[in-house]
Amino acid sequence: MVESGNIVKQVSELDVVTSILSAIGYDAIGVGQNDLRICGDRLFDAAARHKLTVIDSRPNANKAASSYTIKELDGVKVAIFSFGGSDDIGGSDYEARKIAYAAYKAARETSDLLIVLDQANVVNKDWLERMGTRLGAPDIVIGGLARSGMGKEEIIGNTHIMPTSMQGKFVGVVDVELTAGEEPKFYAQLIPLDPNIQEDGAIDKLVKEYLQKQQNINMQPAPAVTYYDPNSPNKPYYHPMACRTCHLKQYEDWKGTKHAKAIQTLVSNNRTIPECLACHSEQFRRVQRVDIPKDGLGGVECASCHMQSLPHGFERRNVAAKTKVDPQTCLVCHTKDRSPAYDEKSYFTKVSHKAVEQAAVSDHQPVPNSTR
Repeated sequence: MVESGNIVKQVSELDVVTSILSAIGYDAIGVGQNDLRICGDRLFDAAARHKLTVIDSRPNANKAASSYTIKELDGVKVAIFSFGGSDDIGGSDYEARKIAYAAYKAARETSDLLIVLDQANVVNKDWLERMGTRLGAPDIVIGGLARSGMGKEEIIGNTHIMPTSMQGKFVGVVDVELTAGEEPKFYAQLIPLDPNIQEDGAIDKLVKEYLQKQQNINMQPAPAVTYYDPNSPNKPYYHPMACRTCHLKQYEDWKGTKHAKAIQTLVSNNRTIPECLACHSEQFRRVQRVDIPKDGLGGVECASCHMQSLPHGFERRNVAAKTKVDPQTCLVCHTKDRSPAYDEKSYFTKVSHKAVEQAAVSDHQPVPNSTR
């Protein structure tokens, strides 16, 4: 059993998720970009505590990770390799590619069957045509967010790219038939999870203990913070990359707004001080610290506007009501002193997902007589 990565939406979930994956018997997990942005090295620490193998082939990978692993099943050597942890892995960085591809080639050459966990979405038709002959093509590719819309497997040469799912609604199963002297035969399917199946007692206990702990945290009174709204609910920090996992279009909308560069604005003006961070950093408001983003993205984020809908799962109801932004939220920071030019109607259009989308169409994709 394998998981391609992006296993949590917030750090508090990390210990319980890794312990559950280990208890179920997962052979390895990959590393997603969300994992690194949200958890950092804590991912590898938690996996090590629970004896869970993490595959990470990047040159700066944590020492607790493996560049690949080999599992022997009934005399068949199955290698597990991962392209993950960064959107641009396999791209312009020559040294990074060289190290990753050396590990990939070793995994291919020492195995009868190669599984690639591909959160970075590296393996496609073009990549297989360029690299398949030099390195050897993988047998099975398991993707992440970018392949969540696949309805069935894609077969390119001898490589089977599998459909994937989100939020644990399905289990991907691949049956492999190996016959001496013949090409392997693959039978892949996504099996919907039956909610009526009885829970494993030990795992159910872990989940309930975690949920109870989170409920107790959320019931605690909010700390008094003089430079921020004292009535703000005491909820954990939700990184925008966690939201990106399911809400990619909205995340891309947000990237084009000034909200997304709110911290970088302070950095550029040498104003990363509490008085300014209170409005320019959602992370600072929640945990009283700020990590300066290397890519410049961060500040006024998804949770800043949509905290009332967090946390939520696939079963969430009342979507329209819970995602509607209360104008009073904006007035916490856009006061007369700080933002004298603030006007609700004109400012809302600068960050509204619908308005940002329409602006992008207007600027980049003119559509005559469009009613969009």
